[in-house]
Amino acid sequence: MRRRRSGMWAWINQFFQQGEQQLIRIIVLGSAVLVIMQFALVRDPVQFYLAMSQETESPYIDLNTSQQTATLPASSPTGSSAQTQLYQITLKATPNLPVRVLQNGKELGSFTKGEQVFKVQAGIIQLDASKVKQPVQVQVLTLDPKLSQPQLNRIFVCDGDVQEIWVGQ
Repeated sequence: MRRRRSGMWAWINQFFQQGEQQLIRIIVLGSAVLVIMQFALVRDPVQFYLAMSQETESPYIDLNTSQQTATLPASSPTGSSAQTQLYQITLKATPNLPVRVLQNGKELGSFTKGEQVFKVQAGIIQLDASKVKQPVQVQVLTLDPKLSQPQLNRIFVCDGDVQEIWVGQ
């Protein structure tokens, strides 16, 4: 003997079936939009990862102008500048590409070999990778014992841009 369903149960069953169909359509549409956005916005996942990790590993530091002027050599009353102290820092580029190292507008050198020793003043040095077409990791291998910045073994990712490194005590 068959039991006949009431009109209310049939209505509830139909409501859930239509809701399920709508939910499946929304999920499929959302997945298609996600795939399209990933292909349109992120061209190379490795470059995207390196850019994101660079932002989290070495966030931008806004230095006050008072700190920047404090690192400049003081002028004597006669007009000649005082002697500035030079510190030794060893940097290594991976892969070995021509990233230039600049300080105060002067080129200190570039990475012709994988590892280079630079004589720098306290202040900001720049890693210029604007002419390099792929990401380069620059690692701080050794520091003068008087320096506390940058940290040893710190890695800076240069991806076609100019990275600034604070060198100081």
